[in-house]
This record gives sequence, C-alpha cells and structure tokens, in this order.
Amino acid sequence: MLIAVGKRIAMTAELLMNVVNNVDKRAINPKKM
Repeated sequence: MLIAVGKRIAMTAELLMNVVNNVDKRAINPKKM
C-alpha cells in the first residue's frame, strides 16, 4: 500500500517537474512556440 502511494507521488512529482521545465523553456524561448 505505502509503496503504491510512494510510486504515485514520485510519478506526480516527475510530471510536475516536466511541466515546470516546459514552462521555463517557453518563458526563455517564446519564439520557439
């Protein structure tokens, strides 16, 4: 049970980091969009 919750939290954190990275790239390089 705890392992499943930990995996879900890790996946969510990874998705959030990907979103943040994409937003950062867009903010730095708006012309690429």
